Amino acid sequence: MRDGRSLISRPEAGPSGRSMTTASTAATAQAEAVRSHEEEAQALQDYVKRRIDLFDQYKNREVEAVEKAKAENVPIRVTLPDGTTREGVKGVTTPQDIVGTLSRSLAKKALAAKVDGEVYDIFRPLDGDCQLQILTFEDPDGKETFWHSSAHVLGEALESCFGAKLTIGPALEEGFYYDCYLGDRTLTEADRPILEKRIEEIVKERQDFERVEVTRDEALSMFAENPFKEEIIRGLPQDATISLYRCGPMVDLCHGPHLPNTGLLRASAVSAMNRAFWRANVNREPLQRVYGITFPDAASMKDYQHRMEEARKRDHRAIGVQQELFFFDRLSPGSCFFQPNGARIYNNLVELIREKYWEYEYEEVVTPNLYNFELWERSGHADHYKDNMFLVDIEEQQFGLKPMNCPGHCLMFGHRLRSYRELPIRMADFGVLHRNEFSGALQGLTRVRRFQQDDAHVFCRPDQVMSEVSSCLRMLDEVYAVFGLTYKAALSTRPDSYLGTLEQWDAAEAALTQALDATGKAWELNEADGAFYGPKIDITVFDALRRKFQCATIQLDFQLPVRFDLQYKGASEAFERPVIVHRAILGSVERMLAILTENFAGKWPLWLSPRQVIVVPISEASVGYARRVRAQLRAAKLHVEVDDSDRKMQKKVREAQLAQFNYILVVGEKEEAEGTVNVRTRDNIVHGMHALDAELMISSMQRCSGVLARQLLARTAAHPSLAPSLASALAPVACACSFSNLTLAPAQPSKLLSTPLHTSSKSWQQASLSEEPHHEHMRINEEAGTAKDKTYQEGYIAPHPGSDSKDAGDSYLLMHPVYNKEYLESIYPRHKTPEKWSEKTGFWAVTAMRWSFDKITGYGPNMNEGKWLQRIVFLETVAGVPGMVGGMLRHMRSLRVMERDHGWIHTLLEEAENERMHLLTFLKLRQPGPLVRAGVLLTQGVFFNLYFFFYMLSPKHCHAFIGYLEEEAVKTYTHAIADIDNGKLPEWADKPAPDLAKFYWKMSEDATMRDLLLNVRADEACHSHVNHTFSELKQSDDNPFVKGNHEIA
Repeated sequence: MRDGRSLISRPEAGPSGRSMTTASTAATAQAEAVRSHEEEAQALQDYVKRRIDLFDQYKNREVEAVEKAKAENVPIRVTLPDGTTREGVKGVTTPQDIVGTLSRSLAKKALAAKVDGEVYDIFRPLDGDCQLQILTFEDPDGKETFWHSSAHVLGEALESCFGAKLTIGPALEEGFYYDCYLGDRTLTEADRPILEKRIEEIVKERQDFERVEVTRDEALSMFAENPFKEEIIRGLPQDATISLYRCGPMVDLCHGPHLPNTGLLRASAVSAMNRAFWRANVNREPLQRVYGITFPDAASMKDYQHRMEEARKRDHRAIGVQQELFFFDRLSPGSCFFQPNGARIYNNLVELIREKYWEYEYEEVVTPNLYNFELWERSGHADHYKDNMFLVDIEEQQFGLKPMNCPGHCLMFGHRLRSYRELPIRMADFGVLHRNEFSGALQGLTRVRRFQQDDAHVFCRPDQVMSEVSSCLRMLDEVYAVFGLTYKAALSTRPDSYLGTLEQWDAAEAALTQALDATGKAWELNEADGAFYGPKIDITVFDALRRKFQCATIQLDFQLPVRFDLQYKGASEAFERPVIVHRAILGSVERMLAILTENFAGKWPLWLSPRQVIVVPISEASVGYARRVRAQLRAAKLHVEVDDSDRKMQKKVREAQLAQFNYILVVGEKEEAEGTVNVRTRDNIVHGMHALDAELMISSMQRCSGVLARQLLARTAAHPSLAPSLASALAPVACACSFSNLTLAPAQPSKLLSTPLHTSSKSWQQASLSEEPHHEHMRINEEAGTAKDKTYQEGYIAPHPGSDSKDAGDSYLLMHPVYNKEYLESIYPRHKTPEKWSEKTGFWAVTAMRWSFDKITGYGPNMNEGKWLQRIVFLETVAGVPGMVGGMLRHMRSLRVMERDHGWIHTLLEEAENERMHLLTFLKLRQPGPLVRAGVLLTQGVFFNLYFFFYMLSPKHCHAFIGYLEEEAVKTYTHAIADIDNGKLPEWADKPAPDLAKFYWKMSEDATMRDLLLNVRADEACHSHVNHTFSELKQSDDNPFVKGNHEIA
């Protein structure tokens, strides 16, 4: 029984597949851990039994209240998001009861509810008429509930296995943790399988979550043996109503909400075990922090584990060591030592911001590092930052190293009389800042004690706030485009405790809203989450792994002008107070360097790279020439090295590639005689011999300085296939300098390259990408003035991957199109009139298949979300087969005849993977049971064999058939999109797209189901055109899609 079960678990864990010695050692350690945790857990038995008895006593009150409500039978009306209503009984009907009347599939995925905008237990009775929304794992609040409940399961396992005293266990952005007190004990890797096994048992038991409300005194009585819970309770008001939750034998103090039962946590893992301190205070009790992760299915866990493995490979701390960028030393903890390679990157980041300061008319200032502590008392920071400041006594007065620049800038503004004509005054400062972080909180470059910010403060009139904030947002967008980072903005408004007048706040919030709207980008509203001194815009950045980072911020401040009595003489000669705009884009330069290191995985774009070029002499006789080449390139402000070691040339080149040199120039006797270099890139693409026209290169490069010179190199470095020589890397394509072309004369005149100058923001964005296709997607309409500007309506088809496709993605995926908004909206159903016998046969077959398909899926004018999902899953089940069959058969033919395939295989396999991703995405939404899964497998098995047979007989007929089948797919998705637009699918109107889809199609974080359907429709339009084209070609013809440019006939 659940109530009387022992807290002691006896796992039979033990690693296998190792050597006898290793297995024996691990088994011994685990056996000792099992014996130890059994003894500790036994000590909690009386406490747990009493806790359960009390909970049951309080639960009886809840049951009696429900019975009373049933007797009273007060009707309530529940309004759903689509406007429809359901009837219920006050104090009896739960959201779970309501969802049971809506959809069986939704009921299976339901985790929690929103009642009048508040997140709510799905099993908790409703108190009256309300607006109701059901939450699933796809909803942010659904995820938080899922991981919050998972933390309780972890707490139960910790208590059960190790007799832990539990403290707090919150949900995180992804995952959760629980802090617990174990005395002198420290959890080790031997304890991990014990915890994971117990969690699996709890999940299999499908323990119900139950909720009761108690008084403060009742809560104190229940947790009398847990001093941590007792401390939390005593901090609550005397008349507070406190909620408790129970799952199995574990009862916890918690605000909720929670899942219906633990059985929904189908995939789980313990991810880490670290040290912590109670209340984050190193002077309090030491705790063990155990991190975990759970998902509703194994596929999501596998995807998570892959991302974590990729993140480990990209860890900036490891790359920092490998590339000799930086290190830390115990003699100055939390303060980074940047080596020459790291300093190059650091300085380039600072210079990039300095160039922006010049463009946006900021004035850089230099302020002291050490201030009398009176300054911080005056600014108000003493109350909040004193414990995090480095303080020193000088001549019986207390001084402190500055943790921020704003008070010093206030002194600069106030040191003389100001006029309204001077405003806005924009002060920028790269001053060194210090914050006394706890040693346990220090983590690489992301949490340090000594750092620099691109800190700036704009002193402006109230009527200038909107224009200044807009300017800050434009600058931010341009800088992040250079790095290739995407971001989202959130406006935080007036909190309950605020400084200033309502009129000031309303005007400021209106100005920030107007500035955000003017960007044309989606943004979020965080109500009542602003700082007490003013509203703010927080910027969340996403890297290549879609991880979130808080970097930039734009904050309005009404408080500091008052505290420092800052004034300017207005147009009416009266003194007025300025508004301060706090602004940072990089945030901490150290933190941004860490983010970029992991975003680029150490493969730096050329303008930012600390290792841009290496010259490799073939023999000792060519070392002198190699050094002369280095001298010429170094004069052009490039970082160049010469490998003059006695190793073989091939070994030198390979090590240069592993060291991430952007360009490798091989020189020998022939190159020296002809005045050339043999160029290759770190992705092992050989571009051949090219003459080194040093005078033209150096004179051109010297017209720009610093970071601008490096920006010249950036864009073509991202696209080496478009520029098969070192000349491409040195062409001025992202700088507003006064020259238009720059070339290095190639060895063969026919290969002369001249690259025009561009200054658009998109050129800056391209500048951020490295020259390797380690991100293998294609972004449509990326370049101005090319065929890629066309839309589907103009006869342009999204190109299939070819030799010149590069963009953000992941190496385990094949290249595939990533579309822009204009192209997505331009897609519409097209029909190719069947003329040839193969086309007529394919069209008739699809027509017959369509009739039966419509009957099976219930296709018609009144489709709901469930019917659409059923139809789409059936459609994608079939669509994933043809590309793989065609690619496999052509692959085997190529091996048999020992000839190249003319480029067909790649396009067919890309189609197969693309359709597979369609099916996986919609299966994730459908959450199929065993019968649906069996149906998918059976359908694919039958269709695979039929298509295999007919493809061997006539590929033309098969491609024609698929061309018409994909036409029907475009019609299907167009119909579904129209239903969303017409309000017929309310559940899909604002439903977020699955994370899998956002990752694959590189959609924004706020992408919805409509965005998903637009992308899938574009893919199907592409596949239709490709297959119609293949049906007209001979099997020996070249694939016209490999170069990525093709128009619809």
